[in-house]
Amino acid sequence: MSESVVEDVKPSKKIIHVTVERGEFDKVFQISLNETRKSLKLPGFRAGRVPKRLIIEKMSDELQKKSMERIVENSFREAALKWNITPVSTPIFSNFKNEKDSPLTFDLTVDVKPEISVKGYKKLKLEKLPEEIGKEEIEHALAHLRANYAKTVEVDRACENGDTVTIDFTGYDENDKKISGASGKYLYIELGSGRMVPGFEENLVGLKAGEKKSFSIKFPENYNKKLAGKTARFDVEIKKVLKKELPDLNDEFAKNVNPKYENMQKLKNDIKEELKKEKEEQNKIAYKEKIFEQLIEKNPFDVPESLLVAESNNMINSYVRNLVYQGADIEGKDEFKYENLRKKFDPIAEKRVKSTLIVMDIAEKENIAIEDKEIAEEIAKEATYYGKDPKTAYKEMEKTGRISEIRMLKLEEKVSDFILKNAEITDIDNMNKVEENSKNKEKD
Repeated sequence: MSESVVEDVKPSKKIIHVTVERGEFDKVFQISLNETRKSLKLPGFRAGRVPKRLIIEKMSDELQKKSMERIVENSFREAALKWNITPVSTPIFSNFKNEKDSPLTFDLTVDVKPEISVKGYKKLKLEKLPEEIGKEEIEHALAHLRANYAKTVEVDRACENGDTVTIDFTGYDENDKKISGASGKYLYIELGSGRMVPGFEENLVGLKAGEKKSFSIKFPENYNKKLAGKTARFDVEIKKVLKKELPDLNDEFAKNVNPKYENMQKLKNDIKEELKKEKEEQNKIAYKEKIFEQLIEKNPFDVPESLLVAESNNMINSYVRNLVYQGADIEGKDEFKYENLRKKFDPIAEKRVKSTLIVMDIAEKENIAIEDKEIAEEIAKEATYYGKDPKTAYKEMEKTGRISEIRMLKLEEKVSDFILKNAEITDIDNMNKVEENSKNKEKD
């Protein structure tokens, strides 16, 4: 048994000052000794028959460490129960004192779940987001679909933005040596797509098939290590110029997209329905963001440092992985130093952690839970998308912690749906129209 006193460093951090009587430590030491003796084998002795004196002589430090670990573990568990502490981090051991004929003393510093009781989540006031699909949106979607069905035909003229050209090209460094990987033949490029290094496509505009051009380009600072910030010369020859021929928007086009569309109107109706679904999803995400912005503001509380660091580190790791995958050179640059990345991501991480804790509190209050079958359905969706067996996918996700992540995302979705269902949504545009009409009537 141990004695403990709790010191509140801040709402989300506590220091547990622990005192353990010398006799208690001796008991634990004997338990560790007996456990070790059962399995220990030494030359000349059978397992379980090695004299305790010899074990202590040979393994004193190891036994002391094992005993202290057990003491710390037991003391922390007792203190957590006694003081109703819900830890969110592993306790940090410090200030250990082991003086002869005196009790052992040490401190355990731990981050704890904040004591929050979310208020104001019912009848939350939200501004209604636009739900109608305008004619321009339908026309834009139709234009995009039309572009997908465009044909390319070779033309005998200077190339323009939007054209596709095929080129042969060779890149040379500042010493006039060929750059490895910067040459190619019959490469297809859509001018204006931004696929190539900045400045490359712009230098091709105005050239005809058969024409050649040499030009220099300075690579961006965030390009790959070998070329970042350096100037290179490119020799390019245009082989072909191709332009897009868009199909006419008529009933024939609609049938070509899908035989179920008998005419253009039916295609437009279907596009409108798809755009409605997209807008509903976008609105749902926007409402969710506004909901948690308000709840974080209405319910201030301290975020446990360990949760903030863990979330921020996850975001930093993901960000850096993506940059490296894209070939960016980040080594040695100030903006990518850990402390600077923390400054960038900590505020976002804090909002995420607060949102999660708010979700958990509301879910508990309103008996909102995620059933295993919902998790199974989500796993099956992901497995299908990646062409995996659901059971295999489950095992993989279990190892990576993805299942816990899915559960939390589903819970967040359910809680935000509950809040939205009970919110007071005001149509500001409609109110403004009514007010404007009222003013006009008064003038008349």
